[in-house]
Amino acid sequence: MTITIPNADNALIKIIKDLNAFKKETPYKIKKQKANKAKALRDEIEQIKRDIRLGKIKPYNDVDKMFEDIMNG
Repeated sequence: MTITIPNADNALIKIIKDLNAFKKETPYKIKKQKANKAKALRDEIEQIKRDIRLGKIKPYNDVDKMFEDIMNG
């Protein structure tokens, strides 16, 4: 028994074109998202460096003192 689907060739061609477009588009989106995350991380690092230079954040040279300050709130 043979089932006939009208316009099956056109539907199949459209599906293949859509899949190919998706394959081409997806790596670009992923690459762009990774670039945006990397830029946000770099910006955050620069902000922390600025805060350290301005004295808003005080770096600890003594790890024990750092833990003591954290525990004491």
